[in-house]
Amino acid sequence: MSLAVGIADLRAFLGWHVAVYLKTMPDLQIQYVTQDTLFESLSLESFVRQSDVIFYFVEMLGEEHTLINTSRVEAILTAIDRISDKIQLFIVDCPISFGFQKQQERFRYECFSLFEKRFLHLKDSFWYVTLPKVFGEFDPDSLVLKLLDHIVNKKEFMTTNQDASFELLHAQVVAQALWRAAQEKRAGELQLRGQEMNKQQLIEKISEFHKLYSEHIFPDVRDNLNRDLFNTYRSYLFPQMYPRYLSMHSDVRGSLFESVKTYSCGQTFLSTTKPGITRGNHYHLHKIERFLVISGEAEIKVRQVLSSQTITFRVSGSRPAYVDIPTLHTHNITNVGSTELVTLFWTHELFQADAPDTTAELV
Repeated sequence: MSLAVGIADLRAFLGWHVAVYLKTMPDLQIQYVTQDTLFESLSLESFVRQSDVIFYFVEMLGEEHTLINTSRVEAILTAIDRISDKIQLFIVDCPISFGFQKQQERFRYECFSLFEKRFLHLKDSFWYVTLPKVFGEFDPDSLVLKLLDHIVNKKEFMTTNQDASFELLHAQVVAQALWRAAQEKRAGELQLRGQEMNKQQLIEKISEFHKLYSEHIFPDVRDNLNRDLFNTYRSYLFPQMYPRYLSMHSDVRGSLFESVKTYSCGQTFLSTTKPGITRGNHYHLHKIERFLVISGEAEIKVRQVLSSQTITFRVSGSRPAYVDIPTLHTHNITNVGSTELVTLFWTHELFQADAPDTTAELV
């Protein structure tokens, strides 16, 4: 029997990451709602009734949001109490944010006070999740993306307290931890921890990424945090940076170009594709992948998972250019020419049949 998972709010950065992660599970039924519509009585009733597990992502921007979030948690718990005490509810607090610690502490206190006064009999259904600084692809408010804006576009950035340390955790790691906890079917308080770093170290790391990648070089991404930070960096550059054209060196002997340069490791492979044939239609959570047409004419199509907008790149072997596929985007390549298409692919890791990090989805 498949489980039904409800996610509120899909528009939230972390809600989107969790939804994309859960889509890799073939036996899950997933429903998404926005918090604007969820708390209409009929919508909430239907949402709760159709869910075995609910992830509620807290919005926290100021004092008024403490009251809003507390009332919404109360509404969800009331519906669970009325419908079934077998439904698991995860209250996922917003990632730690400088300047809002007091509001976060107050919300946690209000949430537990409410639970202990009215819903203690649901103790096997209630999770409260606290997070460190969470970063990831396409988060408009992340510290990492603000640093990227500072480094790439020379925008001002507050650089005080350079030595102040914080913990960093990637959104996909949060998604995995939440799902693991849901499968354990126990309840309580879950505190996720990240990897400690200070602002200066983060600036230096992302600056190094930018320097190397501007020279067509992949940094060392064997460490998971480096890989996740680099993927976040790449998401900031997509799609405007691509395709990236390579320098062709030609003489009487023929021609040469450098296809992949990396301080890491990885796997390179070639494919041939007949005219009119499409390859791909899948996405990756972490894998870094390069498409580089060697011969022929192709269209590379890319779409962010759970969105409808498709981006198309036209590339040709006559002028070598690569597209590095962003994570969490389904993608394909089609031979649109009249001759055989030859494509070089590179990934940052060796293919593992038991853990391919590949989920089928049509572009």
